[in-house]
Amino acid sequence: MMKKLVVVVLLSLWSLLTMAQRTINLHYLPNMSQSQAESYIGYDAIVVDPETPFSSSGALDQLLAENPDLKIISYINFPEWFNPMFPDKPWSKKVVDFLNQVPEWWLRISFWPGMQTMNCSADCPRVMVNGKKYNYIEFMTEIYIENILKKYQKFSGSLLDNCWEKIFWLGHYGKNQSGVDINGDGRADDSARVDKSWRKGMEYALNKIKEFGGSGFIIIANPGSAPFSVSTMFEDFPLIYANEEDKTYQGWYENMNLAAIRSGVNKLVIFNSRKDNYFFTLCSSMLLDNIYFAYVQNSKYDRKWQLNLGRALGAAEISGEEHCRRYENGVVYVDPRTQSARVVYTDGTVRNK
Repeated sequence: MMKKLVVVVLLSLWSLLTMAQRTINLHYLPNMSQSQAESYIGYDAIVVDPETPFSSSGALDQLLAENPDLKIISYINFPEWFNPMFPDKPWSKKVVDFLNQVPEWWLRISFWPGMQTMNCSADCPRVMVNGKKYNYIEFMTEIYIENILKKYQKFSGSLLDNCWEKIFWLGHYGKNQSGVDINGDGRADDSARVDKSWRKGMEYALNKIKEFGGSGFIIIANPGSAPFSVSTMFEDFPLIYANEEDKTYQGWYENMNLAAIRSGVNKLVIFNSRKDNYFFTLCSSMLLDNIYFAYVQNSKYDRKWQLNLGRALGAAEISGEEHCRRYENGVVYVDPRTQSARVVYTDGTVRNK
């Protein structure tokens, strides 16, 4: 009952922006064909790989011609690189080729198959590059801003993937059992030092990008549980890591509370669904304002995502075990216990998938 009370208070206090339903495409491919661009027409925003604006500027121009208000968000993953890098990613390949010459910046541990983890901490060893000393996060933030954000001036924001608050856990995850050497002295460091230094490094990157982009530039951090004061993405919604002990609701209440706090003007919160829970995720997004629904990745726009509910008539409420919100054309109901949802329209029609 306490979880219900917390989320209802937050939802009822949240200002009603009464914005239209929003969708976003996560285009994580380095190229975009004209036919792909055509299949993306309908989205309100799109996240693109760092290579896409330079390999496929015509496709993005086509999308902007269809929707001049389209938000184009730049994707970047500072903590991890595929090594070796894919040949169809020339900028990323050039970066990784250079990073391979700086062994001091690699942590030599891995989270995702085929990828290696970089030392994003503030205590990462500094090396001389073009007459200036950098640690890894300082160097990568600078070249990301110079090579990507400055050269394609149509970006509305950045999405920082794997923007973890802590990194000590990764030194004891899976096959990684050697700990984390944060300062390059050959010895594993304690959790307090590792995590404090890592967070400081990630905050450096976020602040530099915010400084570059200005007040209207959208900055999104993934995962949604990271406590940075920026917008957020809930990958594989609901993100269970927001509360791993919650076996009943799978962290849904924590997801919703965090989303309510981090959405608003110049913010963009993403609920990223799986194939098997898209309707639950979509309806959950309708309980709040300014939440962008994303279906898996690299997905064609589908009109079935449009619920056609009109304007919200108030904040979300509790109805038994369900949370609901009233709109001009119907009511959205979400049951976090069963991970199910339905829409009851004013004409009596019911939709549950």
